[in-house]
Amino acid sequence: MTIKTTIFRLFFHIFAPQLQKRVVSSVGLEHYLDRVGVTGSNPVQLTFKNFNALLNKLLEFFLFKFVPEKIKNRLQKMTEGKTLGLIAGSGMMPVEIIRHCNKHSIPIFVVGLEPFASEEQLNEAPHIFAKIGEAGKMIKAFKQHNVRDLVFAGGIKRPSFKELIPDWEGVKILAKLAVKKMSDDNLFRAVMNEAESRGFNIVGIDEVVPDMLFQEGVYGKVKPSKEDMDDIERGWTVAKAIGAVDVGQAVVVQEGLVLAMEAIEGTDMVLSRAASLRKEGKKPIMVKVLKPGQDMRVDLPAIGIQTIDLFIKYGIGGIAVEAGGILLIEKDAVIKKADENGIFIIGLTAP
Repeated sequence: MTIKTTIFRLFFHIFAPQLQKRVVSSVGLEHYLDRVGVTGSNPVQLTFKNFNALLNKLLEFFLFKFVPEKIKNRLQKMTEGKTLGLIAGSGMMPVEIIRHCNKHSIPIFVVGLEPFASEEQLNEAPHIFAKIGEAGKMIKAFKQHNVRDLVFAGGIKRPSFKELIPDWEGVKILAKLAVKKMSDDNLFRAVMNEAESRGFNIVGIDEVVPDMLFQEGVYGKVKPSKEDMDDIERGWTVAKAIGAVDVGQAVVVQEGLVLAMEAIEGTDMVLSRAASLRKEGKKPIMVKVLKPGQDMRVDLPAIGIQTIDLFIKYGIGGIAVEAGGILLIEKDAVIKKADENGIFIIGLTAP
């Protein structure tokens, strides 16, 4: 007989008779336990497959039968673990966070932002979908799932007011933005401020999956040439300048010439434009940095397999990223594909 079984039987030997006398419905304790998978002819002889699961069922039984609603709510909050809330856009970043949480047994609940997030992305975690303006729906869902910490991940495009279709809570957030320019920074700050005013704590992706942040150094076998480093220095200066005015965070440079700067269009169109303007000779390179003073909790730029695919498609020779602030998704696969195609990847604090 195991220690757990001994404790279990002792518990029922002492308390089961009193509990059974107090059952107020037609479903008694034995029937209840039998219904949830605990078998045996009487409480002393009951056995179970999962002791922890049984204790949870016992707590559920006590709460359901005997405890006043006010105390029940307090007990539930004390016994439930904190759940990480994820607000998910497009791309692989939400998938990586979900996998990380599942691997490390971190409870997670996800709100997928329509139309950016997909069922395929989120199917490994409990989730719902909501439009960007449906703040009330999101807040209610997170509170129902005991969420305290929130993380934002994935791509979204800034919607027009017509596309927002806000609920009442969303209207209140938009009202706070009415006197401000509708920049990315203002939008994210308003969302974060509202979330924190409701008792949530905004955490950065770097706090949830710190190993995904770029470190200094070359990733893989391919190293940038001296000419590449000259272009990186030029691109770094320009990227920091456009970031300071909240335009973008990436530029493409070839032999000192800036072929394209990121704005609202996204990486694919930036690289397409650069490819149409490139000269013969040395391949262009991309530089991606943080905006000066960027809030690390939201909207961190990232590179992944899709980035390398685009580099191959448009003839880009490599990328330099700001270490400690840019995220690398699917690291091993990215490095392998970059090496196979002669593309360098380097993390820098400054060129």
